[in-house]
Amino acid sequence: QQQQQQQQQQQQQQEQPTTHHEHCVRHQCDDAITNTATAVITATAPPPPPPPSYQETKLYLPSESELSLSPQRLQLPSQNSSISIDEFLSTHPIFYSQARRNLVSKRPLIISSAATVPSSTMETASRSSPTSSPSSSSPPMIYIHQREVGYVSSNQYGGNGAILVSDAATTCHIMALRSTSSPVSSTDTTDCGSGGIRTHQRNGSVTTNSSNDTRILGSLCHLDSTKNESCIRTMVSQHYAFHYAGSSTSNTTSTTTSANNRNADRCCHLQIHIMGGYRDKTAQSSAITSHVVRLFATLAAEYASTTTLTMELSTCAVTSLNDQAFLLGTNTTTTTTTTKNNNHSNTMPQSRPIAGGLSLNITTGTIHYLSQVHESLRGPASTLRRVRLWSPASSSPTSNTSTLMVVHTTTDECVVVSPFEFRPFADLDLLMALPDNRMLRYTSTSPECEADDFCDLVRESFVFLRDVAVGDVFGSRRRTMMCDDNHDDDDDDDNDDDDDDNDDGDDYGDGDFEDDDDRFEPISYRWKGVEWCQEDRI
Repeated sequence: QQQQQQQQQQQQQQEQPTTHHEHCVRHQCDDAITNTATAVITATAPPPPPPPSYQETKLYLPSESELSLSPQRLQLPSQNSSISIDEFLSTHPIFYSQARRNLVSKRPLIISSAATVPSSTMETASRSSPTSSPSSSSPPMIYIHQREVGYVSSNQYGGNGAILVSDAATTCHIMALRSTSSPVSSTDTTDCGSGGIRTHQRNGSVTTNSSNDTRILGSLCHLDSTKNESCIRTMVSQHYAFHYAGSSTSNTTSTTTSANNRNADRCCHLQIHIMGGYRDKTAQSSAITSHVVRLFATLAAEYASTTTLTMELSTCAVTSLNDQAFLLGTNTTTTTTTTKNNNHSNTMPQSRPIAGGLSLNITTGTIHYLSQVHESLRGPASTLRRVRLWSPASSSPTSNTSTLMVVHTTTDECVVVSPFEFRPFADLDLLMALPDNRMLRYTSTSPECEADDFCDLVRESFVFLRDVAVGDVFGSRRRTMMCDDNHDDDDDDDNDDDDDDNDDGDDYGDGDFEDDDDRFEPISYRWKGVEWCQEDRI
């Protein structure tokens, strides 16, 4: 019994609450251990990334409603943001909805040899039969090849304008610009600087030819790299000069014209349409997307500070927004589809472009996404123009700039192929003899997504390089000018290669020949109602 009583007393002493002194000592020990652990974690763990910051640009967003009179400006991630331009655009509600509506719900058009691009709106494209019937009243179609640019006004070709078309873009981007302007009366309170020109567009006073003072200019180019800044700037300056200086497309790169030539009583609005690219393995598409979108944001700010020209990013189906894996929500790592064509077998991963082409009707402003354009409609001189991609100046890997050959201007209704240098290169026959799957690896940035006729067209270009001489094609010609503004070797101050004392007014050029080489002349093709016909040389 005594032993039991002693054990009970010991248990009671252990269960008694600690004194205030003992409690403070224990609490201080616990705090010291916690602070030490926190210090160790803070010293080893990296700081959390800052939230992404966005900057508002001067580029206006497309209006989601025709009744909306308060246009919104596009915000882009800052330069040091961890979010890329492509990632940002792929989650943008306007552009994502636009891509889903026009690339998933509807099927891109196929332009066959017996059809022309329809002049109706994009939404009328049928999913079951995405081709169009020919029409004698349709404006001519001007095809723009890779590394080319063309300009057309609504006053050309009998007031019908023309349709600018390009396709076969995988990692490439196709960019179409359409600018409209009309006079602003002294009683008109429209603020051009805040996008008020769009009010005129909805009322129809800008997008139609009802007024003799209405001016419409369209242009389209096919880009394949991030080295085209000077040519993109030239394109925008051509639009500005057309509306404010009253001049045609000429080789100028300045942002503004002199005050005495500027028509300050006009409101001008430039619509920008960009498509192309996909989620390729090398991220080349994403790099071009970032370069082009940021450049237009810069240009919009430059023009907004000194002019009344406003810019709107109307269409932006690029990289992820043109990738079928992203838009259709498929698994890009496991799902593949194997198809066979007449020449070879291709493994086509789900990550591939949905649309490869774009068309712009100059007069109506209609935009169409294209799946493919028939080879017979890629002229005139389609093989010769593709050969330029293999010319020494175009294929140089050390070049910091890439020029765009101007094939059509507002000064003349003809397609012009300016002279350029070409010659066979080493191992040409060996490359031609490769099987298609190996040739694709050496000649394409996206071998898994090229069209079935890609290798055939490349071999056709190689045969041309091997068997045809420059003199047999271009003969004797006068000196031409270039799109690129980085080669100014003359003594004038107009940032071109042309001596003003001997200006021949030629707006075409490629940059492959020296200025004093007058042995060759360009080849011109005129529209004869149903086809392009080569002009006889004088």
